[in-house]
Amino acid sequence: MVCSANPVEAEDPVVDCMVRLGDPRLRGEAARALAEATSARSVFLFVLDRDTGGLVAAPAVQQPEVEGSSWVALLERCRADGRHTGDVSYPPHSTHIREVIACSHSGACLVFVGKPASIETIERLLPLLATSLRAEHAVTTLTSELAVSRVRVRKAAGLARSLERARGELQEQAGALEEARRRAEAATRMKDEFLAMLGHELRNPLAPIVTATEVLRLQGDESREVQIIERQSRQLMRLVDDLMDVARMSRGIVELHVERMEVADVVAQAVRDASNLLEQRRQKLTVAVPSYGLPVDVDMDRMAQVVANLLTNASRYSALETEVAVSARRSGDHVLVQVRDEGFGIAPEMLDTIFERFVQESQSLDRSSGGLGLGLAIVKNLVELHGGEVRASSSGLGKGSQFTIRLPLGLHPRKITDKWSPAIAPTPAAFESRRVLLVDDNEDAVELLGEALSRMGHSVRVAFDGPSALAMASGFLPEIAVLDIGLPVMDGYELARRLRKIHGEKLQLIALTGYGQPDDHTLSKAAGFHTHLVKPVEIEEVVRAMTEFPA
Repeated sequence: MVCSANPVEAEDPVVDCMVRLGDPRLRGEAARALAEATSARSVFLFVLDRDTGGLVAAPAVQQPEVEGSSWVALLERCRADGRHTGDVSYPPHSTHIREVIACSHSGACLVFVGKPASIETIERLLPLLATSLRAEHAVTTLTSELAVSRVRVRKAAGLARSLERARGELQEQAGALEEARRRAEAATRMKDEFLAMLGHELRNPLAPIVTATEVLRLQGDESREVQIIERQSRQLMRLVDDLMDVARMSRGIVELHVERMEVADVVAQAVRDASNLLEQRRQKLTVAVPSYGLPVDVDMDRMAQVVANLLTNASRYSALETEVAVSARRSGDHVLVQVRDEGFGIAPEMLDTIFERFVQESQSLDRSSGGLGLGLAIVKNLVELHGGEVRASSSGLGKGSQFTIRLPLGLHPRKITDKWSPAIAPTPAAFESRRVLLVDDNEDAVELLGEALSRMGHSVRVAFDGPSALAMASGFLPEIAVLDIGLPVMDGYELARRLRKIHGEKLQLIALTGYGQPDDHTLSKAAGFHTHLVKPVEIEEVVRAMTEFPA
């Protein structure tokens, strides 16, 4: 089975060790043999514990004392598939090993203490080991459940036959319901993880596409083809953003930066975001929102996203040259924001489900209205996070629709706490030429970004991995380093620390990555990054981030 799945010879000792690692009876011996076969000092095996969400030692294999921040940081990185390096304490705690390489896939992680000669074969076989470990966990769980069931049967043996039958039936039903619940939760978790992974993977090819269109515009190309690519790539960016938002919301990791502001300012930003679509469809927009007197405590960007989503939906699901209206008024201690259209309307049976994920009104085969059915789900979640509610109403198909957001009115003074934010400064400083080091293994994206910055007068060097970047930086002496996080050989966190150690505090570090969760922002800040940008980004965002730092 191994030979058919991987182009390696069956007599390869590494293959044999990897196969035996899947058997708990042979695991300790296999780990020692694998260390010897790869010239590593020791090999340790970890598996993902779904209950705690962390990596734990696999049964039947000797493990070190995985304590201290260095081990915690390494195992945290190993939750993401790929190859990782670390600097960890190895018993005794005073001893540090600097040649630790970890290889992880689907919840299984092999840690090599002492740099191995080669781990390419291991990386190909690791998915099979991960599958074996998951199967082992499932069998162990079923065996434990069976043992518990047998004990219960023996304890109940003295009861009356009729009571025993009733108890057995109830237990079977409860077990079936629990199993159904576990499977439903597992399916939901897998779907959310898939959405997060899909959104991240789509960002990587999107980044060079967006950058390429901006480079063409810098070259003076305003052709229809460039405009189409730019318009469609922006639409794809919005879809990817929706996927990422839904994944974050499902996992409860959306962070709000709440401030006191007027509803009029929120609506103004939303109108700017939705204006392109309204103009393309030649629709009239009517705004009836007081300039002052409707204060709310909201995250400006997130609440503007809510209103923009409703305006975009109203435009998309209405005919050309119709009217879309947005209004706001006070109602007791709340503010009501309403978006009304003259569009296709909502069928009565859809009103209770329209805010669920992936739910849409029926469309024609050409799907002219488009979308993934995520916009309203995002609206509902964000409004509820702000302590409000949203509802939809419609007189029926063909009679338009109205969406009403109800938010608490900001009546009392609010103390705003300062939080570190990855957002870039809104106003760039005066232009000055800088020495910029760009590091990313996506060659198309980084070369296009380098070309654009060079055309703006900056001195730019490009590298595709950490070691190359370190070698290049020694002679180039960069003032700003823009680094991807998921680099081969050496990840962006480690590269940032090494660059900082060599070039000191004057070097400004910008993370440009597809990883955009709150934990990723925290890790990049801890590694010394000043700014965290999430792909895809426009060139002007990178430039604006660069101009935050004085020359």
